[in-house]
Amino acid sequence: MRSGSGRGRRSVAHTADVRIEAWAPDREGCVAEAVAAMVETFADTTGAVELVGAVPKAVALQELRFGPGPRGWSCAVTLDV
Repeated sequence: MRSGSGRGRRSVAHTADVRIEAWAPDREGCVAEAVAAMVETFADTTGAVELVGAVPKAVALQELRFGPGPRGWSCAVTLDV
């Protein structure tokens, strides 16, 4: 999901796990986008919250990325489901 505010998130296809990417101008915004992306992988939050997928069990440390860059902060993480 891209927005004009420079913040966003997306899920990326990744074998049997879930990989999410998030970005924002600042660190706090990036974390907020990452959390929202994680919740969206298993819950429908458009109305009454209901489960729609497998709840993540763990965060994989391999390929974990979080830090500043020339266009703001970004992160990527693989979630074990």
